[in-house]
Amino acid sequence: MKFKLKKIISEVLIGMILVTLLTGCGDPVADGYNEKAKVGDKVYSPQYASETVALKVGDYDISLAECMIELMQNFYMYGINPDNLDTTGKAAQSYALSNIRQNTILSDVAKHNDTVATPGDIQLVNEYTDNFVSSFGEIMALYGVTRDQVYEVFMKQVLVNIFENDIKNDMGRKINDDYNEEFKDTRFIELYQLTFPFIEVDGNNKPVENENGSYNTYTDAEKREVRKTAEKALKELASGSDAKETAKKYEVEPFSSTTNGYIGAYSEEFNKMFEKMDNYDVSEIIEGDKGYIIYVMINNNDTDLRDYYTYTMASMKMEDEFKNIESKWLATIPVSDEDFVGTVWNDIDLGLLCRNLINAGLVNTNTTVQNGPVPTQTTTEQ
Repeated sequence: MKFKLKKIISEVLIGMILVTLLTGCGDPVADGYNEKAKVGDKVYSPQYASETVALKVGDYDISLAECMIELMQNFYMYGINPDNLDTTGKAAQSYALSNIRQNTILSDVAKHNDTVATPGDIQLVNEYTDNFVSSFGEIMALYGVTRDQVYEVFMKQVLVNIFENDIKNDMGRKINDDYNEEFKDTRFIELYQLTFPFIEVDGNNKPVENENGSYNTYTDAEKREVRKTAEKALKELASGSDAKETAKKYEVEPFSSTTNGYIGAYSEEFNKMFEKMDNYDVSEIIEGDKGYIIYVMINNNDTDLRDYYTYTMASMKMEDEFKNIESKWLATIPVSDEDFVGTVWNDIDLGLLCRNLINAGLVNTNTTVQNGPVPTQTTTEQ
């Protein structure tokens, strides 16, 4: 009995030794990093990815796990594959680095301005996270990335969006009010411009230039015929004919179009002419550089156009002013080569990441841009 027991124990020990010999030390990334990883192999352990600092942004340590999340998003979104790895892939890595720095700095600014996520924002972050995990779960496991880390990255991004949108909305409302006051008495107008060309055009109705760089103008006799056609159209328009139908009838629709602006933005001569025109009034025939022109007033006081104009101008000015403010925030933590901790960032095997994403079916090698499960910017309202 004792003999048999010893035999069994010996067989178990032999079996354990064989398993150890076959598997090495068990998990190839038990100690952190599998330098010899191939496609489908684990590259980092969760502990290694979490505890290894790849970058420093001010007082913040950026883990390798966060870097991998950013890289996964960018490689997916830009469809990085072996053919574009050396160009677009490097650009995607650079963009990921810039994004990490920017989100870290701006999220710090947001926190110092007491920006908090609402229950709805938290639900949105969870949805982003679940969407990411659903798509990237297989890749996350290879690089030691956890759901909590994805959630933290997305929460940082969303807090930045909330903060930026709050600032933009406040700025936008103030700027929009200023533009509304400036243009409250300004008349915005919509016109239909019929052009009867007296220069040569090609098959795409584009003006033909001669060797001197000027247009090939019709002869005087040909111009007189064009003028007669314009005069016929003018009579019909003055009698109430539809502007677009008239342009179609005289085959000048390709050269005619709706145009708009406001009284005060044109030359003195045109401002005076448009100011006197009521809706559906027709101008006289005007000789331009390329043809005879007739204007039909469609709307001589377009308040919707005025609102659109002031909103657009306010949005453009707001974006410019916000960029100036944002650049000052980002400048509070200057970019330095000392941001890199050792060689962790540069040691990331981009080619392996690329092949793993392809192997998981996340990147189509025939596609250059993907629609990835990354957080979208929330809409700024004014």
